Amino acid sequence: MVAFTGSKNTGVWIYEHASKVQLTKGGVKRVVSEMGGKNAIVVFPDADPDEVVRAVLTSSFGHANQKCSACSRVFIHSDIYDRIKQRLIDGARSLPVGVAEDRGTFINPVISESAKDEILRYAEKARSEGRVLLDNTQGPYPSPWCIGPLIVELDPSQLAAASIASEEIFGPILTITPFDDDEQVISMVNSTSYALTAGIFSRSPSTVKNMAAAIKAGNIYVNRDITGARPGIEPFGGFRLSGTGPKAGGGDYLSAFVTRKDKGERRHRRLNSGDGHQTPPNVDMPRPWDVVPPAVRLACLREAVSRLAEENGYRLREAIGVREAAAETQIERLISTLNKVLDTVSEIDRPQPTLEVPGQKNFTSWETPRGIGIVAANDATEPAMFAGMVFGALLAGNGVLVASSPGCQPLCDLLIDNLYSAGVPKEVLASVSFEAGGARGTSSRRTAASGGSIGLLTDLAERPFNFALVDLDESDTRSIYSVMGITLESQGQNWFKALISLDEGPRLGEAGFLRLLALPKTMAIRTLRHGADLELV
Repeated sequence: MVAFTGSKNTGVWIYEHASKVQLTKGGVKRVVSEMGGKNAIVVFPDADPDEVVRAVLTSSFGHANQKCSACSRVFIHSDIYDRIKQRLIDGARSLPVGVAEDRGTFINPVISESAKDEILRYAEKARSEGRVLLDNTQGPYPSPWCIGPLIVELDPSQLAAASIASEEIFGPILTITPFDDDEQVISMVNSTSYALTAGIFSRSPSTVKNMAAAIKAGNIYVNRDITGARPGIEPFGGFRLSGTGPKAGGGDYLSAFVTRKDKGERRHRRLNSGDGHQTPPNVDMPRPWDVVPPAVRLACLREAVSRLAEENGYRLREAIGVREAAAETQIERLISTLNKVLDTVSEIDRPQPTLEVPGQKNFTSWETPRGIGIVAANDATEPAMFAGMVFGALLAGNGVLVASSPGCQPLCDLLIDNLYSAGVPKEVLASVSFEAGGARGTSSRRTAASGGSIGLLTDLAERPFNFALVDLDESDTRSIYSVMGITLESQGQNWFKALISLDEGPRLGEAGFLRLLALPKTMAIRTLRHGADLELV
């Protein structure tokens, strides 16, 4: 495997090339990466101005902004914009720039001459793309690699065209922008390819809750600076093109560095390879099932399990396609597995506390789904495992396209009919079947495709899916991974496509399985104010 911390471009290159490696001992070459951000702080009218100014200056100019978690964008509500803006300008102007050995230094030199040159190139862009409010980039300073703060004002209408508002600079250049309402600022904060850290300044619990749910960032800080994450307290890591996860210092981190010892005990069948590249089927892309809370999704899925167990005994035996005595065992295992998956909902439906520290409330939330995923299995996949994969992906709030081999198709049809009847929206669940002999009858959310199964599946994987949950032969898994490892940022793909193989990590009903299907956000809420330990008021 590869564990990498560095630039976005290098991380994208590593992910793509690792996906094409065929390991001599089998399996796929995993990548754990952390690659930086374009991190924002959002300031609301009820924020404490003193807290805001201190935290923004520390987060933006401490260590000359040479931290992946550092702030480079500040969005200030228009009601207090002019007042906070002037205080930031005055505060940044007073920051001491000097050598690192001097205890009075606040902004130390950048790491190298090439880094300085790159930052100064961005400074030239900043001067042309926005309105300069403070420009202390040039000294005289005691080191040739010192760069002072540059603050640039950008109107909301300028953000889309401004490179300084979207590209990581890794230097003391800050943009500030006014906003009028929540919808506007959420759109602006989430407008980059990154999702690492963010800050919220407000004394309203409802504002904090709504913004934290909407902002795309792996670590969200409330009423404090946004750098200096501590393993175990603020498990660290983002998503989109800020990294692959899992979070460093989180409970799932070590699992990324191990693989299953029992994966060789299961035998798969290769999917039909067909005649090379196939024409992909015309599939309606599902949408995430994130408009309802986990409790509502859980109720729908439990109703679907009940329908399978009580109303469809004969159809379920037919769908499983084995002799009656064996079918009863398979049905019991299927229902038991589905209930085990649903019983693990606590992994995602409530905050998971991290290590406690005085004056701060810390937890990780798993309520954000990965997005849209392919669930793919072959004829050797046990019915219980196949059904559990579909139910688990839905429970986490994802949109799901079920890609089934011919042997799985009867069960796939039955599962989807029951899920629709139980209240799962048709917009979040669809299926495609691979049949070498030609197309079969379809409904509006079911599509049949002719040709080689693996070729069509890899063609599907090229589409804008966020993940694939698979139980396939190792060679077929590698084929999909080699396609999903390619990140087409120029075409709007601002995320890594995650491969989740049941041969590699937690399986259905095991601790951590459901969390593989969601994106974690770690919250750190400062409660210590003026010497008192207070909740948000």
